[in-house]
Amino acid sequence: MKDGELPSEVVQTVYGPNMAIRASIFASGVRFDSSIGPNGSNYAMGSETELVMRLSREGHRAWFVPEAVVAHLVRPEQLQKGWALKRATRWGRGILRISWCSQKLWLGIPRHLFRDIPKETASVLGAAIFFRQGALLRARWRFNVLWGMAIESRLLVREMKAPQPSSSLQDEP
Repeated sequence: MKDGELPSEVVQTVYGPNMAIRASIFASGVRFDSSIGPNGSNYAMGSETELVMRLSREGHRAWFVPEAVVAHLVRPEQLQKGWALKRATRWGRGILRISWCSQKLWLGIPRHLFRDIPKETASVLGAAIFFRQGALLRARWRFNVLWGMAIESRLLVREMKAPQPSSSLQDEP
């Protein structure tokens, strides 16, 4: 370990433009989860987070180097509220997919979302009524994250119910 390098105990701090993964990890067969990450304009985001969390569970460590300089290109449209709110939905989808476990569902959606979504809807309405723009954007972000979680839950349930393709080939008569 060099001076200034610290082991990162919080794998969620390693993402996108501030990470590098040794080539030997990929040479060993490790891959990103293809169900998470960029795929058109509507997808569950968080492929780097999922990969780093999986590598951490397998015993790999993350390192923080404060002197490292990184740049992330941000396109002008990514600074618009509409784009940011769509990102919140994609992030909610990713959170749900990454953290999926057997949860109590109702209509294919985790039951807690039937409490959390109306609560956040009330926050959106309250901020809008009182013209609190900062609070409104934050509430809309949280609402979209929750909505994305509900969307992804329904998709995952549907995927689990879908018949799996057969791996054996049958001879035709």
